[in-house]
Amino acid sequence: MKERKITDHIIFGFVLIALFLGCFASIVLGGDDWVWMYAYDYDWLESMRMPNGRYLSNTLTYLMVRYLPIRLVIYVPVLFLMAWMLCSGLRRERKPALMWTGLMLFCLMPAFEWNENIMWISAFPVYSIPLLFVLIYLWIWFSGSDRKCQSSKLLPIGTLLLGIAGTLCVEHMTIYSCSLAIFVLIYTAANKQKICAYQITYLIGTLFGAVLMFTNHNYYSVYGDGDVVGVRSFEFGISDVFFQMYHNVLPRFAKQFPLIHCLIAAAFFVLLCRTDRSEWKPERKRYVKLTFFCELMYAFYAMFVNCNTDLENLTPLFRVAAMEAALVFLHIVSIIYLAWVLVPRTRFLRVTLYIVSAFITSAVFCVVNPVTGRCFFSDFCFWLLCSLELLDYVLELYPQIETHAKKIMCVFGCAAACFMTYINVINKVVFNTSIAFLKEQRANKLTNLSVIELPYSDYSPGKTLVETLQKLNIQDTDEKAIMIRQWYVSCLEEYYGIEVDYEGFDCHTVSYYMYNL
Repeated sequence: MKERKITDHIIFGFVLIALFLGCFASIVLGGDDWVWMYAYDYDWLESMRMPNGRYLSNTLTYLMVRYLPIRLVIYVPVLFLMAWMLCSGLRRERKPALMWTGLMLFCLMPAFEWNENIMWISAFPVYSIPLLFVLIYLWIWFSGSDRKCQSSKLLPIGTLLLGIAGTLCVEHMTIYSCSLAIFVLIYTAANKQKICAYQITYLIGTLFGAVLMFTNHNYYSVYGDGDVVGVRSFEFGISDVFFQMYHNVLPRFAKQFPLIHCLIAAAFFVLLCRTDRSEWKPERKRYVKLTFFCELMYAFYAMFVNCNTDLENLTPLFRVAAMEAALVFLHIVSIIYLAWVLVPRTRFLRVTLYIVSAFITSAVFCVVNPVTGRCFFSDFCFWLLCSLELLDYVLELYPQIETHAKKIMCVFGCAAACFMTYINVINKVVFNTSIAFLKEQRANKLTNLSVIELPYSDYSPGKTLVETLQKLNIQDTDEKAIMIRQWYVSCLEEYYGIEVDYEGFDCHTVSYYMYNL
């Protein structure tokens, strides 16, 4: 049995490596990547070299964009470790059925998440790497390292570095890392457990990193006169906060992951069916029925808006958004209550921690503008961990299910990985064809250029090539927008060797199908 599990883990590891090597080979540069490529080559890009307090992620972004070997050494191992930890539910005892289910859900993340966090180099170090650092610390804590912390001299040093590094990548993960470090200490003390050195050093590291990040002059300019480099701003007015929450946060916070919510509802259904309710008080029975109904309702709603159409706000009152806020609130409360009733306390802690983590990493964006899909990558991962935690408990109660489900989920997990690899490779092939076609047209002195659209453009940053070219003929009055667009165009021309900034330029898009006719 043990040898079979080892074989399952080896196969799973090979699938992960193949998937992420395919992603690596399919990467195309787009948007900010072009600017990072030449940030240290030209004086007019000096402000982009270290534009904010993201000291670690800024450095890694430049190195990964500029040097292919460094990109390979960082990209594949980070994704491998992150996916392995997510799919295993941050547990030492890794159930194959759980891991294959996690891989399937990971591959089926929303397209904008895959595009901006997996395939876009400028976002990868900013959002994926700090999440990995947080997962490592959670794994250390969950693994019971407090029982052996006295004998480990390297662990406190490691968590100190982990805390510092995790807070020098992106602001909302810095805030979350500090919150997590404080929570772990409070929880440990409240349960009368021994506070270990690694917990203290992690807190010191996160606080040091947070101070180092937020003392950067850029944040004072954003808060005061405005971002001197980008277009970021803080919005603290009540109406602005509600607008941000309704317009930018709620649409991306939970409902984009319908399969995860369906899995959560299914897990609670199985747990309800096996639980002996004969000794429950009438109030508990009522509350359980009500909260389980809320779970089913939210899972159905998430599936409906993703498979059919989203509901639109028809008036400035944002009634639909307010309804969604109420549904999300009921969804969160229902999960916490059902977990309190149906699962052991250690699992209840994990489920609650994951949901609160998703909330903290998303709530920050109620006061920050602009907000993009990549900001919610950690949110997706915490929801994924929540669903896998409940599934892991179901598999623990019904080991016979795990035996049969392992083969089925292996097929689905491998199919999802193959599907995503196919999408990435096809996008890369079409993108290279589009660049060659543009060079051919410019060699023939054509001014009205045809740009080939990517067949799966939502999954690739290569679509920014089309977007940038189409904006060349748009007269913009914002000086900062004009400056950023000029950066893009100049770096794009040098990187691909295509002249596009000339008088009489025009472009239109054609499909790859029409190109082949």
